[in-house]
Amino acid sequence: MRLAFAALALSLSAVPALAQDLQFELINESSITLANLFVSPVSVDEWGNDIMAGTVLAPGESGLITVPGGMSVCEFDMRFVADNGNEVTGSADLCAMTSFTLSD
Repeated sequence: MRLAFAALALSLSAVPALAQDLQFELINESSITLANLFVSPVSVDEWGNDIMAGTVLAPGESGLITVPGGMSVCEFDMRFVADNGNEVTGSADLCAMTSFTLSD
């Protein structure tokens, strides 16, 4: 019985921990309507999926953004796309903040 318990304990410790989602409030203090937000870890050369998922954020609005598994990375490149197609890029340690403000 002790051997079975030890084997179970070893197998459970080998299971990787699930990465926690990262959430922050995105505040749009700019003059553009945000249509898309793409993020990727700073170490990755390609953009991830649009995490706004069809939601738009007009000037003066804010919304809760979720980056799946983002707490294990923290530092992200971000690409904001306006409804007119213009783009703004930047980088931030999103784990160090509860909100991110985009302004002109």
